[in-house]
Amino acid sequence: MQVRFLQDALEQAFFDINKGDNKMETMYFVLGMLSIVAAAFVAIVIWGLLKIKNQQRSIEILQQRLDEMPRQFYDETRNITQTFDRRFDDVWGNFSNVERAFHECDKSILEISKSYTDSRIDKLIDTYFDMVGAKKQIIK
Repeated sequence: MQVRFLQDALEQAFFDINKGDNKMETMYFVLGMLSIVAAAFVAIVIWGLLKIKNQQRSIEILQQRLDEMPRQFYDETRNITQTFDRRFDDVWGNFSNVERAFHECDKSILEISKSYTDSRIDKLIDTYFDMVGAKKQIIK
């Protein structure tokens, strides 16, 4: 309905120019209104394009972050694995050191017990021969 009104107003303004100044004022009013509508339309289009551009920029940033996520996940997983491996190696090294220390302690205890047993046997043998020698002297 408004479009029809604008068309009628333009037709009357262009075809009936000679009938009076009132028609020219109407034509200028209509052209002014159309220019305001056109300026508003251009402003809305520019605003929409800027919004679209901002959305595209946001989408590109999100896409970059999504592309980086698998690499970051792999790096973090690798770092965690390396940390666990280092800690396991440290614990295993400590375990090996403790095992070596126990082995050395066992060897030391075995040597001491052998030495002690050997000295006791030697003392027993010496005591036996001392007693046998004393009996021989008594018997003679």
